[in-house]
Amino acid sequence: MALSTVRAANMRNLNFIRSFSTTYARLEKAPIQVFGVEGRYAHALFGAASQKSSLDKVEAELLKLRDMFKKETKLTEYCKDPSINKYEKQDVIVQVMTSKKYSDIIVNFMGLLAENSRLKRLDGVINAYTKIMRARRGEVDCKIVTAKPLDAATMKTLSETLKKFIKPTETLKIESLSDPSIIGGMVINLGDYFIDMSTATKVKKLSRALKGIE
Repeated sequence: MALSTVRAANMRNLNFIRSFSTTYARLEKAPIQVFGVEGRYAHALFGAASQKSSLDKVEAELLKLRDMFKKETKLTEYCKDPSINKYEKQDVIVQVMTSKKYSDIIVNFMGLLAENSRLKRLDGVINAYTKIMRARRGEVDCKIVTAKPLDAATMKTLSETLKKFIKPTETLKIESLSDPSIIGGMVINLGDYFIDMSTATKVKKLSRALKGIE
């Protein structure tokens, strides 16, 4: 198929994509607002997926897409190369997405990113979309950093305590990490909460206090 024919077909699809912000305003509203360029594209995609009742499917495809770009480094470099004409990129990316059997929503959306020279922001868009979807499911991310891995009993007790900081309808998603540099105690990131009870921080505060006395 001639590139001009492919491009014409792509443009028809992209006209559909451009109507996201108005047509989909009547559909399911995103539970949170993600700002910035990535956020705007993620909300547009959320609207398109909502209309097709494909919110979960699109999320799964985006994660698959992220893995694909991590493995296919040449394609990633091609997409980020500013010297390549954006319409050429658009033709190539649409053909690649189609050949790999991605849904029309993803194919069209990737074409839009290419046309607007936003392919380099794909990872940020994926992060923004998954953030919206986690909020939709009522998931609250919590990162716990300790000097040594927590045992099961301690983790269970801590989890029950942290649940008091979220709504009954929300689900706590805990990620536990080990970082010997904090020496002891723990650092907790829970939604808008940041709690630093690490020994390292206490030592730093004590050191500053002693220097102030001198």
